[in-house]
Amino acid sequence: MSAAGPTRRAHGFTLVELLIVLVLLGIVSAIVVPSLRTERREAVTTALRSNISQVQMVLDVRRQDSPDGSWPPALDPDWFVNLIVPQHPDNMAGVPLVETVIAPGSTHPGDKVVHAGAAGAYWYNSTNGTFRARVKAQESDAETLAYYNEVNFSSLGGLGSLVDGAPAAAVAEIEAVVPAKAPAAPQAGR
Repeated sequence: MSAAGPTRRAHGFTLVELLIVLVLLGIVSAIVVPSLRTERREAVTTALRSNISQVQMVLDVRRQDSPDGSWPPALDPDWFVNLIVPQHPDNMAGVPLVETVIAPGSTHPGDKVVHAGAAGAYWYNSTNGTFRARVKAQESDAETLAYYNEVNFSSLGGLGSLVDGAPAAAVAEIEAVVPAKAPAAPQAGR
């Protein structure tokens, strides 16, 4: 022992130890964050596909119950569990849940992305019973189209397409003949 007494080391971490911990945390987060993003997209895709299937089954039953075999003019929340149309996981405040249209020959909406100005998070064509989900914009138009096709069980060739396998211009001519909108669907709980 020295005359001054034993040397004491201060309790705590050195700057080097703290920097090493921060670097390790950065590496771990760089690995984990992309996988969390992928997991969320898969969950939203599954929820949307399930909602589309559920609503399409309800619409099929309602068509069978109709005396003239026509599709219902709008969705009624009373047809669903808890009296609510299935919610869209990416719906934004102020966007109606369902846009109902009368568009013979059209099986897809012109606007396939859910955004603040969208007419509805879902799209229902009462002339042919088609029910689709709009999707959140992805990194590119090609990725958005691929995501839309994946969610809606479709194979469109472009974001402007309104029918599987048909160019948008051909369907636009059909829609120009019947531009009317169907009555809006009642919203439960609002």
